[in-house]
Amino acid sequence: MYGYEMFRIVPDGLIYLRYWKDSLENYNYSNYLAICPKLAKNLLDSYGNK
Repeated sequence: MYGYEMFRIVPDGLIYLRYWKDSLENYNYSNYLAICPKLAKNLLDSYGNK
């Protein structure tokens, strides 16, 4: 997604978003983390994915 890897922030961790779709947009409440692919790989290797 535009050169970034996207994660949704949830109360018990992060959810890796492999792709974006319009249904993910929630204008009332949504928290996302966008990071470069290298850091995303380190994050996934260290903590895994929900």
